[in-house]
Amino acid sequence: MSNTDLTDDELDQLLVGAERYLAVQDGQAAYDLLAAQHEAGAFQGQRLGRASLLLGEACAQLDAWDAAHYYLEEAQREGAADVAEQARTRLAEVGRLDAAIDATADGVTGEDEAAATLAAADDALARGDYDGAWRYYSYAYDGLQLSDQQVVRAAVGMAWCYLNAGDLDTAAGYLDVAASRDDASAREQIEAARERMGALAGGDQALADGVERDELNELNTAAVAAASSHDYDGAYNYFEQMYTSSEIAGTERGRVAFNLGMVCLWRHDYDAAAAYYEEARSTGSSQVGARAAELLTKLAELDQADELAARTRSEEPLAAPGE
Repeated sequence: MSNTDLTDDELDQLLVGAERYLAVQDGQAAYDLLAAQHEAGAFQGQRLGRASLLLGEACAQLDAWDAAHYYLEEAQREGAADVAEQARTRLAEVGRLDAAIDATADGVTGEDEAAATLAAADDALARGDYDGAWRYYSYAYDGLQLSDQQVVRAAVGMAWCYLNAGDLDTAAGYLDVAASRDDASAREQIEAARERMGALAGGDQALADGVERDELNELNTAAVAAASSHDYDGAYNYFEQMYTSSEIAGTERGRVAFNLGMVCLWRHDYDAAAAYYEEARSTGSSQVGARAAELLTKLAELDQADELAARTRSEEPLAAPGE
């Protein structure tokens, strides 16, 4: 076996690593783990289907939709039944995106083009692609001859995008537009967005006048709200202010360290995540410490998968015994 050949167990390690990277929206890292081995034909049988599905997901996260389509079609052909079904679902999403691209080519006019555009926007929002969601919600919102329900749907979608960006005032304006149309089907979404906006505003107020003990809950609520909106920079800022506050210590500090580690995962800062998990393991409650230890193990496994992938890409031979 050459230095670049991997065993079946090592190939499975790459697949697990790619799944973990995709779970935190790190499509580039997932692609880098699998692409060379896929190109070399290392994946065979159902492993090929799984690898192709993961590569398709990675390309979708990277907004490389033509490549995603190629890999997903291969996953549909080569994968086990569950993999093929997931590939079909994602290919349908690619089809909706194609329809939205056509619908927005000359601006959105009419309910049919608005429906196609909003479907792609909803897909993007669901996968955490706020740039893509904003693009298609804004196309729809600026369109002509939409139904009232479509205008509301676009306005609420825009509000979620601005909440993700931390722009509460603009988000509030879109929610006011949505509420003015009195669409009963959107009331729950409008209230949910306003509730999250209130949590974020409370956190901003706590930061503005210095963090007191009675404001820690507001900061925590704001951090959770920001993370739920995929605003991981905002979440980090709120948690970090709690972490550095003299008002927090002991197992409570360990809990905040754990949450900072989680946010760092989503920011793809894996070294920082590991450092926070180490602190959470030693200072958190037994439950938090156990969760931190489990995630440290998974991070170590990602490092091993990265080393495997790097080994297969290297032109230099491995060191021989005695060197």
